[in-house]
Amino acid sequence: MSSMRTFLSVACGASRRCGVPVPAVLLSRWRWALIGLFALLAMHQPALARDPCDAISLLEQQWRVRLAESQRDLASFAALRRGEVEPGFQLSHLTPVALDDDSAVADYLQVLRSDGYLPISPSGLDQCARLLKPMQALQAELIAQLAQLREARLTLLTQSADIRWALQRLLLKLERLQPLTAELAQRQAASQNVGPDAAVASPTPSAPETGKTTTDAEAQAEAVRRTAAVERLAVISQRTQTLLAELAAHLYVDAASGSLDDLWPQILALSGNPVRELAMRLPDLQARPQALAEAIESLRVQATYLRNHRIADDGVRAALRTWREPQREWTGLRQELVMLPEMTLNALIGPVMEEYTLARERQEQITLLSLWSLQVILLALAAWLMARAAAWSTQALSQLQRRLLRLLGQTAAMRLVNGLFWVLKPNAPWLMIWWLSVTLSNLSPSHWYLFHLLRPLGVAYALFRGIRVMSEWLFSRMYGQSGVFVTQQTGELLRAEAGRLAVSAVVCWALREMALATGGGYVYFIVQSAVILYLWCLAVLSLRRHGDVCHKFICRLSTVNSRESCSLLLDRLWIIPWWPLLFIVAQGWDLLLRLHQLLGQFDAYRSLSVRILRLHLETATSAETEEENAETDEYQARSYRYWMLDRPREEQAVIAHDALLATLTKPAADWAEKPGEDNMLLLVGEHGSGKTSLVSQFEKNWDKTPVRFLSAPPKLTSVEAVTAFLAESAAAGAERKEEDAPAAQKKVVIVDQAENFLLAQVGTLDGVKVFLQHLNDASPDTFWIVVMHAPTWRYLSRVFQRHHQFSTIIAMPKWSPTDIRKLLLSRHHASHRRLRYDELLLSALAGTESASFKAADTRVFNLMWELSAGNPLTALHLWLESARFDHRTVEIGIPQRVATSVLNALQDDECFMLAAVIQHENLTPQEIAAATTLPLAMVRQTLKSGCAAGILWGDEKDRYRVHALWYPALTTYLGRKNILHG
Repeated sequence: MSSMRTFLSVACGASRRCGVPVPAVLLSRWRWALIGLFALLAMHQPALARDPCDAISLLEQQWRVRLAESQRDLASFAALRRGEVEPGFQLSHLTPVALDDDSAVADYLQVLRSDGYLPISPSGLDQCARLLKPMQALQAELIAQLAQLREARLTLLTQSADIRWALQRLLLKLERLQPLTAELAQRQAASQNVGPDAAVASPTPSAPETGKTTTDAEAQAEAVRRTAAVERLAVISQRTQTLLAELAAHLYVDAASGSLDDLWPQILALSGNPVRELAMRLPDLQARPQALAEAIESLRVQATYLRNHRIADDGVRAALRTWREPQREWTGLRQELVMLPEMTLNALIGPVMEEYTLARERQEQITLLSLWSLQVILLALAAWLMARAAAWSTQALSQLQRRLLRLLGQTAAMRLVNGLFWVLKPNAPWLMIWWLSVTLSNLSPSHWYLFHLLRPLGVAYALFRGIRVMSEWLFSRMYGQSGVFVTQQTGELLRAEAGRLAVSAVVCWALREMALATGGGYVYFIVQSAVILYLWCLAVLSLRRHGDVCHKFICRLSTVNSRESCSLLLDRLWIIPWWPLLFIVAQGWDLLLRLHQLLGQFDAYRSLSVRILRLHLETATSAETEEENAETDEYQARSYRYWMLDRPREEQAVIAHDALLATLTKPAADWAEKPGEDNMLLLVGEHGSGKTSLVSQFEKNWDKTPVRFLSAPPKLTSVEAVTAFLAESAAAGAERKEEDAPAAQKKVVIVDQAENFLLAQVGTLDGVKVFLQHLNDASPDTFWIVVMHAPTWRYLSRVFQRHHQFSTIIAMPKWSPTDIRKLLLSRHHASHRRLRYDELLLSALAGTESASFKAADTRVFNLMWELSAGNPLTALHLWLESARFDHRTVEIGIPQRVATSVLNALQDDECFMLAAVIQHENLTPQEIAAATTLPLAMVRQTLKSGCAAGILWGDEKDRYRVHALWYPALTTYLGRKNILHG
């Protein structure tokens, strides 16, 4: 009730018309709701009563505007097909998107092909009877126009990127040239209507420098010059505009099959230099004369590019057919060469300069510089990401390989997968860089010209790394498969050779790409031919530098009967140019053989191979089989151990140690020249260190005096035995002296295996004493070279410190990894067996910058050297232990250390027995019992256990020695227990 009063009082107060009090009527809330709804309906009644044809009338206006625009655009397309220019032409009439923006073109093509491009009938058209028929007619006409316009734009936008890029430039130049052409036409028409004499009627201003006025004659001459400049500029502008339109029409209508041979010379006849000279005479032109010069330059460049591109696309065969008119083609080639500098400059900086010119006209330099800065930053970031991805790719492949190894284990499939990883790991970085550079460049906007430098830079770097890795791998593989040892110097030469090939390939690729960037043409064919010829000649020279190895590699896989005949055939002049092809064929065939070996681990492939082999054997002649077997029987008949260890020393290859041999020879040479010099030399070294080989080399090279070579048999420990040995050797030497050199007085005596004079037992050192006394009492005309086991000499040097006069003692040094490698490979090659490394070793030890085979090869020999402690005999045994044999192939795995845990279980007496064997180099069981004062039965039991464990080995004379594989570990162990010293 109170709220109702308040409402009534407010209503009366507001209207000032309530003279009579309103009766107090109680109204419910729903009645007030009905009143409010009635008021709302009354307010919206005009909108509901509005004519429904108004919206359709608005849509009709929009359709008519769209129809007029489509008719204008179709007229522009019709003029473009005719090679003409519509007045007021704009590029937006043909396409609303930039033709050189690939992403925008792709989006607009989707719009054109969608159903929403054509107009549809509006809803409620049936309710508007007066607009029904006009709208239907308008819709039909608009659909017909838009369908034609869609087909025209589809034809334009579906052109290739090069054609769209050229059309974008040509049509923009045509649009910018129209204001200048129109102004020149107006001035030319005005000068023809008024005449040149009208310029005389208006006085010319006085010159401020001289204070004089120009005469009528000078004004008339100036007016004539200006008129002539206008006329000439108008002619050039009209001609340029016509040629622009004709070239654009050619690209739009007949870009796939047309020819520019007639249009291109007319375009090259234009030049921008006269335009600049004439523009200086007309400083009052409102339009920019520079647009005409830029249009001419762009026209010349685009026409030349398209002409060259057409020749390159047609191919060499079509280009040769056109040379039936040589005079015409020579003229075209000359013009192409004249345009080459301008085309090259345009290919390098043309798009960037065009972009800057457009931004300057639109006064958007700040925006463009910001975009360029962003592109440079993104380019640097992309380069950093590619470098990181290249490093990550090798690590990812290694992790994947380890996971597969844990999953598959040592199976045939894993060995095949390891071969794949062996190829991928060194090539993964450059493949990743190539893929990322191409992918990121394709994903970026097409007008990001600075960022697109990522593609050529990335491809060039990937090409360099790929060629270098593959070249070094092929050369190293050639050496390895030919059985030639690769020294450190040879490896450096191979890396330098691969680097030169990679640099040459990148330079040739850059020249070819630059020729292609200018469009192609005959210059492209010339450059491409020169590049191919240069690379082929470079490959021939590279193979000739390694001619001997290349001969072996190619002849190893050839069908020529003998290698000598194959080598002579390869040296013929007409064969030398074909070396690269033969090298590639040999590498491919060898890789197929390698793949055959890998697949041979699978049962299905072996079954297929057996069937093929059976068929081959049924059709082959027996003579071929006998000839093939006869070639290898000589080497396969003997075991691989024979060629590595058991072959006579005089038949083995000699590993020269020139520095050590010179050290050994110098004291003997001084003695031979000066009689007063010392005449004794001691050469000491561990068992198997090459002492005997070194003195044998000395014996062959020494020619100043006669040489006697004595080898002490085991074991000369008594006075009578040593005296008889020395007397017998002296008598034999005297007979040889009388026969060979009766006038010679001096001689050199080499005593090898002097450790056989020692038996470390009380009362049995007389043999050593007699030998040392004989040396002290010997004539100064005899030079003694004593060769002794190093542990034996360490023992004797403490016992007989004053009983010897060895002033010169030479200790055999550890062999270097290179010498160990030479020794192993020289003996392996003598076996005429093929060498290969385990796939796990190859893949695990492959580097990213060198050939995988060479990296694994180097690491294997480094491991051999480390485990053998530089002892060649130990290295030979390690090689045999890590080798697996398959008829003609030897596969080397990872060398393994001996299980030294066996040594920890040895008793002290057993350790003393082993120490005695090491000190004496070789002992019988009785001699061991005498030297150690241990029971003979215990000695025999210990020797049996040692042989069973592989620590000791005995010969046919029951003499026991420490096995070469255990020698480094055993000497180290006994040294830690203070049983062996020194």
